[in-house]
Amino acid sequence: MPNENEAFIPPPIEVDHAAEARIESAHKAATLRKALIELANRKLEALRLYDPLPHQLAFHADRALERLLRGSNRAAKTMTAAIEIARIVTRQDPFNKINPPEKGICYCVGFDFRHIANVMWPMLGKPGQFRIIRDLDTKEWRTYQPWRDMARIKDSRPVPSFIPRRLIKWDEIAWENKKEGKPAVVPLHTNWELHFFTSGGEPPKGTRIHLAWFDEEIENEDWYPEIAARLVDYSGSFIWSATPQAGNPQLYDMHVEAENLLDSPNPRLTEHHFLLSDNPYISEDAKALLAAKLTEDERKVRIHGEFALSALKVYSEFNRDVHGIKEMPVDREWAVYAAVDPGRQRCAVLFVACAPPDHDLYGHPVVFDELYIPQCTAEKFAQSMKFKLETYMPIAFLIDPNEAVKHETGSGVKIETQYTRALKKLKVRTALTGNGFMYGYDKKKAGIESVRRTMYVDEDGMSRWLFCCDRLPSFLSEIKHYRYVKKDGQITDEPHKKNDHLMDCWRYLASYGGLKYRIPPKSVKPEGYALRALREKRERRKMRGGPGENRGIWLGPGKG
Repeated sequence: MPNENEAFIPPPIEVDHAAEARIESAHKAATLRKALIELANRKLEALRLYDPLPHQLAFHADRALERLLRGSNRAAKTMTAAIEIARIVTRQDPFNKINPPEKGICYCVGFDFRHIANVMWPMLGKPGQFRIIRDLDTKEWRTYQPWRDMARIKDSRPVPSFIPRRLIKWDEIAWENKKEGKPAVVPLHTNWELHFFTSGGEPPKGTRIHLAWFDEEIENEDWYPEIAARLVDYSGSFIWSATPQAGNPQLYDMHVEAENLLDSPNPRLTEHHFLLSDNPYISEDAKALLAAKLTEDERKVRIHGEFALSALKVYSEFNRDVHGIKEMPVDREWAVYAAVDPGRQRCAVLFVACAPPDHDLYGHPVVFDELYIPQCTAEKFAQSMKFKLETYMPIAFLIDPNEAVKHETGSGVKIETQYTRALKKLKVRTALTGNGFMYGYDKKKAGIESVRRTMYVDEDGMSRWLFCCDRLPSFLSEIKHYRYVKKDGQITDEPHKKNDHLMDCWRYLASYGGLKYRIPPKSVKPEGYALRALREKRERRKMRGGPGENRGIWLGPGKG
């Protein structure tokens, strides 16, 4: 028996080295299997399988700070822009355009939250934006191509999301409405954040960002200038993908500017034009069916990606080549008129002249100059008018009747009275209205028709109205953007009341029945000091009743 005083020593444990080896082997196998699955899944990620068409590749390779992606419906504009965003925010851009060392912020602006939930967020964070299939030769997965894989459509599968699920911090997403799939902020493991906004709201101020994406046309025009300010600190990139069917003037301005920069070696802004006809993933029958359902005007926008502004423009008849003249032939013998749209923030004046009967342009009013005075006062207006009319003796001034009768908040004096006093002080006058004004015709719709009736081409092959376009930059800008309001998808007959000052002046001139040639009065040369002193002396003597030149017949007592 063992001695009770002796310590108990347990028998040695026999180690099953074979079992340990099996466990270690199984753990390594599981780790390897997990790694192989992860590797296989990564090979299936959308950004790795995306095979851009030549025009898509040109867009991705473009290093311009602002890129406009314009085109027709179903031309893959939104998908191409979403892939560009996904490449950047997952730090997989092969061209390494933006790679901030700190947290990157991308603003994504859609028309409304329905557009964000149904288009923009699914393009970035949900699978199925295109299909993939295993290639029969290489046995590798690639993009499904219907023109060669149609017989194997059942072998294809939806591609995973452009932003891989492994890179999204799902638990930290801030939702505008999670049930409806409307995200507000989506953080990523790559240290980027996606912020989603609706275009009808006010743009946030103060935040510096690296990247911004507008998809389709936006409602609040304050977004573009505000985003430009947010991007400037980091020299950030801006992308706007859209079919221009709502007539957004900012989108059109970008298009025009991009065209003007085509010959620049390193343009700040570029435009890429995608068309439905360039998309081989949609059958020709489907393209023809879509075209057959549209009107001619709709096909221009939805098939050819042209701007819808022509349908919305108030004066779509205006053509610089038809209505414009290169030189300014107006001289002292012409009858000059001016129409004024007064305003504290902006005062606009349009000058028109009628040629004498012996001139080739007789009967053709010529709009030859303009004024666009910011932060205007009556004194500033009068000084500008004196400078413009230094070589002319004008016939009449017309003014906006609604603005003219408004009273200044401080003095309580009507705007018309203030302007008249300022003109009188500087001796600026007209033959018919003196230092004052005639009221312009204030019926807007009738005035617009009056303008249209003057835009026809006469029998001599010349437009009724002519414009010295090189001297009318503000007028040309306004007429380009002067458009009708679109409500509930229908074009109304009410123009936008925005940046229309010179358009109002044009209406007043076109509606004025007295706009014709009149022999201008001879302008009076400014008096010199000696001449003015002599005249004033004579006037004082006449007022006193004293002797002077040609006092007339005196009845009653008085000095002879």
